[in-house]
Amino acid sequence: MNAKNALISRRRFFLRFVTLTAVFVIFSFCAGRPNYTPKKDVPKISFEEFYQTKLRLSKEKGHRPGNEEKYISFGKKTPLAFLYIHGFGASRAEGEEVMEKLAKTFKANTYLLRLPGHGTNKEDQAAQKFSDYLDSASEALHMMQGQGDKVVVFGSSLGGLLGTWLASEFPEEVDGLVLGNPFYAPTAGGLGLYNYPGGLTFVHILKGKIRSSSHNDNPKVLPQRNDYWYPEQYYSALVGVNDLKNYAAVPEVFGKISSPVLLLYYYKSETEQDPTASVSAMRSAFTQFGADKNPNPLNREVRVEDGMHVLMSRWVVTDKKFIETETTKWIKDLAKLK
Repeated sequence: MNAKNALISRRRFFLRFVTLTAVFVIFSFCAGRPNYTPKKDVPKISFEEFYQTKLRLSKEKGHRPGNEEKYISFGKKTPLAFLYIHGFGASRAEGEEVMEKLAKTFKANTYLLRLPGHGTNKEDQAAQKFSDYLDSASEALHMMQGQGDKVVVFGSSLGGLLGTWLASEFPEEVDGLVLGNPFYAPTAGGLGLYNYPGGLTFVHILKGKIRSSSHNDNPKVLPQRNDYWYPEQYYSALVGVNDLKNYAAVPEVFGKISSPVLLLYYYKSETEQDPTASVSAMRSAFTQFGADKNPNPLNREVRVEDGMHVLMSRWVVTDKKFIETETTKWIKDLAKLK
């Protein structure tokens, strides 16, 4: 009887081992880096034609007022040109106030793009794949090459992740990178559910299909904010975010970055820091920039103590004077480089 029980126990152990191994293999595979095939066709048109085409598309999509892309011109080609990429669920208003001031200070041609699925409606947002974000960001970067002798990419949150990938993939086109609380990892672990088979279905069972993102109860977030961010989003829209994180927030991307980087992150204490994007992930990534060769000597990280996840918007209360001062100093140092 004991021998029979021992045999049954061994069989059960073996079956559990096989099951757990299979689950681990499946989960590991699903959480791996997704494949991305970039668009082959780069538009052979002038920047003005490109910009007008984007505005027409935004109008056709029924963009909300002030959510469409914006171009600030100081001439045909300026010594510096700025490309701003907003974050997930946002619009150009996430960085418009600071970008307008920097553009004026440096007389820099500045383009604030509208990511696909943003500034329109949540159904449009949910239809986007991570490849759509990569294609949009890289297209804008290529088009900005004719607008300035040096092109500096700015990115907030998910836009910071896109900017990071641009600097890694196109080092000859990115002369500088400014990151405002870049999204390399979430502070909470819920996004990891999307790595697994049936993860989205599980999220729907737990939370429903729509998430609130209005921040109406935060005194540092002004009511007008909801005119430029989606107050509601489909959980399915986060699939593209998770895929982009798995694709771009990886050591092989970080290590190739040779351009100068300014990292701005909100951190005052363990209890007062970016509630959305992991600060430890930001700082860890920063130490990996340029690891394949040598980190750029102009790389600089700046802690913003009076901040929020959104650092550069007029609709979110932060120390924008400090942010503008630190960014201006860094850009002046960048401009001196030959």
